[in-house]
Amino acid sequence: MKKEDIKVKSQYFKRSYFALDGLWFMMVEKYFSLEDALKIDEEVWKILPKIQAREVRRLLNLKENTLQNFIQVLEVELEVEDYQYQKKITGPRLCFLIKECPWYEIIKKSRKEYLLLKGIS
Repeated sequence: MKKEDIKVKSQYFKRSYFALDGLWFMMVEKYFSLEDALKIDEEVWKILPKIQAREVRRLLNLKENTLQNFIQVLEVELEVEDYQYQKKITGPRLCFLIKECPWYEIIKKSRKEYLLLKGIS
């Protein structure tokens, strides 16, 4: 398979993944309530990153829980989901500056930024 074909297929599945998340949220909101959808979404997002991180560790064959392995897994996660970020290491400090978040861009396009403030008390 050509690299171009792999990239097209990868983009297709990525778009499907984002669409699935949005459709799922909208259906929960439709059949229950916005508050229920936000609560369920929060619970899902507490679990999904752990599953993803374990899979990335397995794919990269990372056996130990080290800071370097954590950084490697996080970078893969950010790159796969098309985050634009900058990693900065200053002495013992590590900082990831998120310049563009694909999830935020989707929320902006749907004009639902107010959802981001719902969880803030």
